[in-house]
Amino acid sequence: MPSFCTIALDIGGTKIAYGLIPDSSPTTVLASGRIPTQPADSTAQQQVQLALRTALESAAAEGLQPVRVGIGAPGVVDTATGLVTYAGPTMAGWQGTDLYALVQQATGLPGIATNDVRALGLGEYTHGGHDGFSRVLFISIGTGLGGAVIDRRTLLDSPHATAGEFS
Repeated sequence: MPSFCTIALDIGGTKIAYGLIPDSSPTTVLASGRIPTQPADSTAQQQVQLALRTALESAAAEGLQPVRVGIGAPGVVDTATGLVTYAGPTMAGWQGTDLYALVQQATGLPGIATNDVRALGLGEYTHGGHDGFSRVLFISIGTGLGGAVIDRRTLLDSPHATAGEFS
């Protein structure tokens, strides 16, 4: 019987990190790695596909079967369509990227995507010991600037996927 897992991608302005999350242990990361996001001879979109293919190879080597892909990506991400509807100047050509199409082309698996800081905020709130707080603000300062707000144990959302943004 295969061991199912999720391919997790953390896309940033300088690197793309990937890891395999086994269904049997959802807070464990196996076979993690990273590649640059914007090398001179490639686009960020090509690098996302390379990271996905590399993660698939790692899964096969570990005896794991990926069944889905989860992505935290910079910019405003429409979770319904996987489309990056807005991106700042840190990643040339990123706005308009169809993350779900990239996942489908590279892996054939279903995917889910959201803004990277929103994913961080929800994960940190859920697993980081913030249980006693009803409202938490997360701000990330890296290649870009982003934010997420948890209110009454729920990640705030908005019609344009910008609730909590500080960019």
